[in-house]
Amino acid sequence: MIGRIAGRWVPCVVMTAIATTVVLAAPMLASAAPPVLEPATIKTVDFDSPASQLELAEIRSERPASAYWGPIAATRRGTGGLGLWCAGTSALPTAGPSAFFPTYPYFGQLADQRSEPVTMALTLPRRLKYQGFAGAKVSNLVVRSAPGGGTTYRKDRDYAVDLDAQGYTTIRRLSAGTIPAGAVVYADYRFPSAGTRGVAVLRLPEAAGLYRVLLSFHYLMPSHGAADADSFSVNWHRASNANKTDARWGFKRTSATEWRRVDLDLSAGEYAPLSREAGQVNFQFFDFNDPAGATKNGQGASIDDVVVTGFKYGPVRAMTATLEGSAIRLAWSKPSRSVTDGTPDDRTVAYRVWRRLTTSATWTELTTERLSDTQFRDTTRRPDESCIYLVQAWDSGTGAGYGEPGQWRVSPTGQVTRASSMTLSQPPSPRFGATAVLTGRFVDAAGAGIETRALLMEQALSPTGPWSVVATLSTDASGGFSYSVRTERSLYYRARHTDAEFGTVASPVRRVLPMVGLSVPAPSKRAVRVNERFSLSGTMRPSHPVGTVLTLEASRAGAATRRFTVRVSARTASSCTWKGSIALPSAGVWRIRVVHPLDALHAKTASGAVSVTVR
Repeated sequence: MIGRIAGRWVPCVVMTAIATTVVLAAPMLASAAPPVLEPATIKTVDFDSPASQLELAEIRSERPASAYWGPIAATRRGTGGLGLWCAGTSALPTAGPSAFFPTYPYFGQLADQRSEPVTMALTLPRRLKYQGFAGAKVSNLVVRSAPGGGTTYRKDRDYAVDLDAQGYTTIRRLSAGTIPAGAVVYADYRFPSAGTRGVAVLRLPEAAGLYRVLLSFHYLMPSHGAADADSFSVNWHRASNANKTDARWGFKRTSATEWRRVDLDLSAGEYAPLSREAGQVNFQFFDFNDPAGATKNGQGASIDDVVVTGFKYGPVRAMTATLEGSAIRLAWSKPSRSVTDGTPDDRTVAYRVWRRLTTSATWTELTTERLSDTQFRDTTRRPDESCIYLVQAWDSGTGAGYGEPGQWRVSPTGQVTRASSMTLSQPPSPRFGATAVLTGRFVDAAGAGIETRALLMEQALSPTGPWSVVATLSTDASGGFSYSVRTERSLYYRARHTDAEFGTVASPVRRVLPMVGLSVPAPSKRAVRVNERFSLSGTMRPSHPVGTVLTLEASRAGAATRRFTVRVSARTASSCTWKGSIALPSAGVWRIRVVHPLDALHAKTASGAVSVTVR
């Protein structure tokens, strides 16, 4: 076929997985249009008018009716909001004891059917974690290896129940045991006997047409009320299976006026990712408390400015680049159908292509119309340029729907890797024996985190190596990672990732320069006369050579700081001792400390001070 590229008509080879090529209506594009990197806004709920409040399909209070879950006046922008307050606040006219209901069991499934045995020696794998209801009490764990049969494990005798940093209830065996292949794991939860609950539901039928669904909102939570557990949660599920949910707990309390923003990727859920299927989001407040009849007198969570965004299509896949003289031919595969389904998207899409130099932030659009082909020939690239190409799926014709951008780095030789970068923090100098924490992020060219990628943390004595691997790390859901290190001398660190998709990506090199360990100087006398000489001594870690020079600093109000040289006099394998003598020229209370200077192995370090009175 013939395609228009960079202002002129050139022949193009069609690469497609089907026998015929669909030719799309191809509207002309603005040549200076930048790529769209942000997801489209799908739905907003700002509570600024009664009509917008109706977008929340359900507002209800339960167990008992003393909970209040509805419009509030004190909101983020002063024009509307939604909140759940418990009895005893300004949301209800009078305070009083809450109603209560009897304890009842909730039989919750912890995991889907297993395909391999799992040894329950420590914390189970994440897929055997269950994010249960706030305030729920776990009484036992049941493993069913066949319909109608099973083994019950008792809490505190056979296993322990913990809550991890992500709010998941984890089951930990107190003695080793094995879950057989094909087993289904359940937990028996019991709610405390008193409490309130409110739920507001935001239905998202739009999720059926989106590759990625993102949720943001602001919340205000000055207190948990009388809750004995995390009281505010957000969970979501697919319309086809309301019993399988993903949830987020553990929202931090705020001040009375501090609205905090929350950003969630609903398509990155573990159990019910919202991607190409309709679903709903539940905003819930629980205030369970023992004993029964306890007064609920705290303000719970209030939410405002709910925004749902998303990409209609996923990023194109498997970019290749072929050198054709001075030109380069790009080819790619269609996006995946959904975040969790890697089969090709069955919808008809078109493509747009941009390019920028690796040394520039400015994008140039190369396509003057939307392409039906999964390839493009760039005739305007200089042979010696290293470029970032961005390819984005769009609706065919004049449709406004677009996909998550996919970006690749193409070297002058035509080598292709996903465009990405890695950061690594520079920690402050730790005190001797303390821990320094290096943190970083692995992100793509758009700044989005690259999750669950294996990284190597490497260490060297100099910034140029040679490097040795000291740890293998994995990025979290936002592309973040961290590494804790306890060093006694200067060391250099970098993080590195290598695979076929991203090539080799390394972080900046960071130096961990620890301080030395200095004891407070010990004087031979605590009271001396003017110009009377007295001695001081102390210890230092790690061991330094005999003769190493340190500085004593003596200061008092109204006098200039006096500095004296002292030296290491003896050493062992792990520490050393310094000694010296000084005389002070005027009366008063002098504070004396010892200082180790900056050197090639350690940061400048000052000890604590000792007081000496001069008369």
